Amino acid sequence: MVDSQGAWVLKPKNGRANSVVHFIGGIFVGAAPQLAYRLFLEHLAEKGVMVIATPYASGFDYFHIADEAQFKFDRALRFLQEPVQNLPTFGMGHSLGSVIHLLIGSRYAVQRSGNILMAFNNKEASLAIPLFSPVLVPMAQSIGPILSQIASSPTVRMGAEITLKQIENLTPPFMKQAFPLIEQLPPLYMDLVNGREDFSPKPEETRRLVCQLSPPLSSVFFCFGFHLLVQIADVGMGLPNSR
Repeated sequence: MVDSQGAWVLKPKNGRANSVVHFIGGIFVGAAPQLAYRLFLEHLAEKGVMVIATPYASGFDYFHIADEAQFKFDRALRFLQEPVQNLPTFGMGHSLGSVIHLLIGSRYAVQRSGNILMAFNNKEASLAIPLFSPVLVPMAQSIGPILSQIASSPTVRMGAEITLKQIENLTPPFMKQAFPLIEQLPPLYMDLVNGREDFSPKPEETRRLVCQLSPPLSSVFFCFGFHLLVQIADVGMGLPNSR
């Protein structure tokens, strides 16, 4: 799997590709899909699928994540040496990645043969993230001012940047791929400090946008648990071609 224009591209080892998949992973692990989903994506490639996995930093702004993911996919697609423009193209997402694919469809005129959405998760932050309301939010808001003062010091900030650079230079290349998993946490934490407590768009707004898709994309949902089935039924009823 190679890094291409901000996306991770995995090409079929035997023969030409028979389809293209734009893969987006779940919250937190979606920052490094080449690690978190490696075996799964390699299995797809063995079946002749050209995989383009777009990493993203977790955050509360789903629209920003959707824009970033689609931009990386389009750019990686343009730089491919193989002719794939006429191949069937599918959006594939896990958990939050499923939501992001539906938001992409609501914002861009994407050329898709369909979506494969696994463990669709369109819950509020307090339900999607364990211990969010009782622990994380109060903790962030209590020690946030202290961290903000430390971070505002040029000396401390420069020292931290130098230390991180030294660690990065001494880290083996494979381990460097895990850095985005850590680097996404400080901005997310500062959002909590600044009072951010819910995703944008909220679940009900996401449902409204998805139900207005025209033309509607054919979407296949795979659920793992009753609570996910309820969310899928809530959104899927608005998609004529979903199953």
